[in-house]
This record gives sequence, structure tokens and C-alpha cells, in this order.
Amino acid sequence: MRRLLPGCEKRTSRIRGLVTDQTRFDVGALPFGSANAASVRYRVLQFLPFLEQAGIRTTLLSSLEAAMESADFPVCWIQKKLLSRRKVRSLARRHKLVFDFDDAIWTSEKGDRSLFTRLRTEARLASVLKHSAVVMAGNDYLADYARRYNANVVVVPTVVDTALYPARQHADRRVVTLGWVGHSVNFKYLAALCDALRRVAAVRPVRLLVVADQDFHAEGVEVENRRWTEDTEVASILGMDIGLMPLADDEWTRGKCGFKAIQYMAAGIPPVASRVGMNVQLVDHGTDGFLATSQQEWFDALTLLCADPALRQRVGQAARLKIQARYSLQGTGPVVSRIFAGLLQP
Repeated sequence: MRRLLPGCEKRTSRIRGLVTDQTRFDVGALPFGSANAASVRYRVLQFLPFLEQAGIRTTLLSSLEAAMESADFPVCWIQKKLLSRRKVRSLARRHKLVFDFDDAIWTSEKGDRSLFTRLRTEARLASVLKHSAVVMAGNDYLADYARRYNANVVVVPTVVDTALYPARQHADRRVVTLGWVGHSVNFKYLAALCDALRRVAAVRPVRLLVVADQDFHAEGVEVENRRWTEDTEVASILGMDIGLMPLADDEWTRGKCGFKAIQYMAAGIPPVASRVGMNVQLVDHGTDGFLATSQQEWFDALTLLCADPALRQRVGQAARLKIQARYSLQGTGPVVSRIFAGLLQP
């Protein structure tokens, strides 16, 4: 009997034919977390209609045990879960494995793992990479790591359905809105930008729109906090004139997939992003966004964009075209379905 991932009933009901009473299916997907998690939504759920269109039957599994108990599917899609080496070997005997990851999971955000935990994590990651028929990595940095253990690595960026993102129309506004969207766990990156934001606020009227699960406060900067919801996310982003993606530069952040910038750019909003990791690949400085390292570079980029609505329109339009061409669900969905179709060939 199939066990669905908690919270996915509402989502899968939108995909006609995905969940049926059939006793056999082609792909068992083992997501990383609940169906409400952003990583699950963007790395797994939004690709399921493309698999269905390719004739591939997919079931979302609620647990590792559900995958271990069933031999009804030839392919097991593991999203970012680090299983014990014994369980990986057991799964690999039953199914072809596809491992998907979009973070530098061999390390941690705080970098405070004990030596034992770090070695265990690296061993588990090496095991699942070695035993996978295909590895899907979110960016080149992650793909390079995976290729230490597996030659069959495909870069699958985290993408958006561009049809859901109307284009922001930029105008000469008295107050320019600088925007940030994300989880409060990443407030530390935004807080590190506050000196530059205060300097910008001192020379022209701006406000900071923060779309998150908690309130953010910055002394000397007008802040509007909005609670993030899936239904209002795009509308909140469209309320921004400039999108912010500040990051530290370390092993963890170099593994990030630039998703904030991708969302801003899809909506025709010029991003200003830290010159770190995938951001450098994603943003063509001065053409479809700006890259910054120092507080002075952040100040220069923000004041330049704040002062010139025509520049915001031009850069935002170029950004939107790039996302439509390279980072859209419409372009990447068929790539993912072909990966699975290839594994299901006799």
C-alpha cells in the first residue's frame, strides 16, 4: 500500500491521474520534508506533471520504510536525504537511485559539526552518490563535488514557473522599495547589509519590504514586514523595485542555488546579490542585475538603481528574459522527465 507524504494530498489532487489505485508505479519519490517545504515544492512537486505527461507514474513516499518495504517501482528518487550506507546499498539492490540535492550538505550552515558528525555525513553522501544511477545537482559547485563519486551528474537548477510571475512595471516612485524574501533563519545575511541600507536611506526615501515567517527590524531603515504564504508570495515580490540577495562567502553559501535572485528576475525586478557562488553565474553585472561584495559596492548599486527607474526597467527586463530562457520550469521540466524516462528504458 502506498504511503503519501504528509500534506501532499491537496497538491497531488491538482495533478490529474498522479495518485491512483494502481498497484504498480514507476518512480517512488522520497522528498526531504513535508510537501509545504520550499525545497520539496521546487525540487520535486513542480516536476511531477512533466513526468506524468511522459507517461511516468510517480508516488510520493512518506518514509524510508515505505521505500524499503516496496519493490513495485524501478526508480527511487531521493531528495537530499542522507541515509546510512547499509540502507543505501539495500535500496540500490531494489531500485535505480536518483539523488537530488541543492545545498552543500556535506557541511553545515554554522560549520559547527563535530568531527564524528562531519565524517559520518561525508561518508553517507559519498555512498548515495556512488550508488546512484543519476545525480541531479542544483548548480555547478554541487555538481563538481558529486563528480568525485559519480560520472553521471546533471545540473538541474532550482527553477520557477515563469507563467506565474507577471513583469513588474517600474516607474519614478517617491519611495523605492528594496525587497527580501526568505526564511528568518537567513536574517543574519540581511542584517549584515544594514550599514549599506542605512546609508541609502540617508540620501533618498526607501523602505525595506521583508517577506518571511517572522519580523525583521533594522534601526535607521523603514521596514515593512509581510508574512510569507504560498498564495501571496508572487504578489509580495511584485511589490519590490529592487531585490536583495546578500550572503556571506563560505562553503555553505557557495552551494546555494540563487533562488531569491531567480524569483526577483522572473518578475522583472533587478537583483543586487553578493558576489558568491551561483550568483556570479546567474547575474551578468550591470546587464541583468548587480553583484556586490563590500558595503560600498552595495551602496553604489542600490543608489544607482534607486535614482533611475528607466535603468530598473531595462535591467529587470533583461533579467526576466534570462530566467525565461535558462531557469524556467517550462524549460527544465522536460529535462527532468527525460532523465527518468531514460532510466525506465528496458
